[in-house]
Amino acid sequence: MPKEDFGNDHRRQEALQLVAQYEEMQRSHTPAFFDLDSLEHIIEYYENHFEFDKALEVIDIAATQHPFSATVLCKKAQLLIDRKDFDEALELVNKARLLAPSELDIVLLQAELFTYLNCYDEAISALHIALDQYTDPESRLDLLLTIADIYEISEDEDNAYRYYKKVLKIRPNNEQALSNIDYLVENGKRYADSIKLHSRIIDRDPYCYLAWYNLGNAYFALEKYDQAIEAYEFVTAINEKYDLAYRNLGECYAKLCQYERSLQLYMEALLHAAEPDDELHYQLAYCHLQLKQYNRALKELECAIDINPNNHEVWFLRQMLAIYGIWRNRVRLL
Repeated sequence: MPKEDFGNDHRRQEALQLVAQYEEMQRSHTPAFFDLDSLEHIIEYYENHFEFDKALEVIDIAATQHPFSATVLCKKAQLLIDRKDFDEALELVNKARLLAPSELDIVLLQAELFTYLNCYDEAISALHIALDQYTDPESRLDLLLTIADIYEISEDEDNAYRYYKKVLKIRPNNEQALSNIDYLVENGKRYADSIKLHSRIIDRDPYCYLAWYNLGNAYFALEKYDQAIEAYEFVTAINEKYDLAYRNLGECYAKLCQYERSLQLYMEALLHAAEPDDELHYQLAYCHLQLKQYNRALKELECAIDINPNNHEVWFLRQMLAIYGIWRNRVRLL
C-alpha cells in the first residue's frame, strides 16, 4: 500500500497533475521542461509508491535539465543508498559538495556514505572540517552527534563516549545521546563518571527523565539500591509510562528481598510495556517463587513460554518447579 502523505489535498492533487503531465510526455516522446520543485514532487510521488526505477528516471531527467543542482545529485544518491550502491552515491555527493559546500545536509550525507563503506577515518575527518565551519549550536549539535555515532559504529567506545558528552553539554536533554551513552557506561563500566555527568545534567534540567534513568542505572550497577530506587522514582514521577523504570525498580526491590513490592512494580512495567515481554513474566515468576507462591509462579512461566518458547532460563525454572512439585507430593505421601 503506498505511503502517500503530501500534507494536504491540494498538494496531492498538484502532484497527481504533475505525474500525469510527466507520464504523457514519456508516452508521446515529447520533450518538456519541468522546474525543480515540480520534478521533486514527481520523484516524491514515485518514492511514496515504491516505484524507485521511475523515480530514478525522473532524477536523471532532473540532472539533465538542472545540471548544477546539488539537491538533484543528493536525491539520486539517497536512492542509490537504498540500493546499496554506495560508491556511485558517494561520487554524486562529492560533486554536490562542490556545488554547495556550505550545505550541512550534504556533509552529513557524505559522512553517512563513508560509514557505509567502512571509511570511518574519512567520515570523521570530513565532519571535523565541517565543525570548524559551522558556529551555530544546532549545526554543531548535528555534527557532534554524527561523530559520536560513527565512533560507536566503529567500536571506538572511548571517543564515542567523549563526543556524546560534548552533545549533552550543548543539549542536556538530547534523547539519542542519553540513550546511547547509557549503553557505553554499562559496556565500559563508567559508573562513577556517569553519576557525575547525569547529576550535572539534572542540576540543569531536573525534569530530564532519561538523565534520572541513567543515574539510577549507574547506582544499580554499583549495588547502591536505595539511591537507584530514588532515581527511578523520579523517572516515574516525570514520565509515568516509562516501563523500563518500573522494571528496574522491581529489580532493586528484588535485590533487597522485598518481593511483594517487586511484584507490584513488575506488574506496572507489564501495564506500560509496548509488547508482551517474556523476561518480565520470568521476573514475576521468580518473585512468586521466593514467596512460595508456586502456582502463580508456574502461571507466569507459562505466559513467558507462550511469548518466547526459546527462553532457556524460563524452561530451567519451570523444570525446577516441576521437580519441586514431584518432591513435595512424595513428602505428602510419606
